[in-house]
Amino acid sequence: MNAPTPFSRIVSGTVLIAIITLLVRAVSFGREMMIANIFGVGAPLDIFLVAFLAPSFFIFAIAGCAGAALIPIIMSTRQQGGEVAVRTLIAGVNGSALVIFTVIAALIAFFAQYYLPLIAANMQQQQIALAHRWIILLSLLIPVYGFAALWTAIANSRGLLAIPAAVPVLTPLVSIAMLLWLGARGDAWALVLGLMLGGALELFLLGWLLHRHRLLIRPSVAIRRFGNFERSLATLFASSATL
Repeated sequence: MNAPTPFSRIVSGTVLIAIITLLVRAVSFGREMMIANIFGVGAPLDIFLVAFLAPSFFIFAIAGCAGAALIPIIMSTRQQGGEVAVRTLIAGVNGSALVIFTVIAALIAFFAQYYLPLIAANMQQQQIALAHRWIILLSLLIPVYGFAALWTAIANSRGLLAIPAAVPVLTPLVSIAMLLWLGARGDAWALVLGLMLGGALELFLLGWLLHRHRLLIRPSVAIRRFGNFERSLATLFASSATL
């Protein structure tokens, strides 16, 4: 029996990722349908959407650009310096990301007191106060989903595709569970809790995967040594902001 060619491996990998992604999207669609059915148009959902506005922008921007910025750098580093250089790179990327994501989360939480009254001008004071508390909690998701995106890119650079592609299903599944538990009484806290628990599970599973393949490297905060990654990340952030 002939060994699979590189082209056939690429095709089979692409088909597998497409199927997994379709299933993840189907579960996410089911969650959105459940949210619409439970909350409809009303104050609880409005409070959540206002609170998630700023954190979600950075979460989706990071998730959209992390792989494109990091995978080529890892591949180039592996070709030029081998696995030792790759491990050093990953340590630096983790350290730089820890600083960047933490600063972004802290800024969003701090400035919420200033921008929230502007975007929630029609809400009651009690609702604004609840949205403020949720913003502080949801800002913690920026490091969580940011590292999940980076670790997915690291895994993909080693040919680990199936598990990272399937991991995003955890958040909608957990959110559905929270909606079944708390949503019946119209409590949008279920959405916040679902995102936080789902994100934590995603990060844990990706960390376990990287640990198995000796790619879970302790962060090294030496930002200047990894300027290429940071410049790529900044460029892609700027691109996403202009779309």
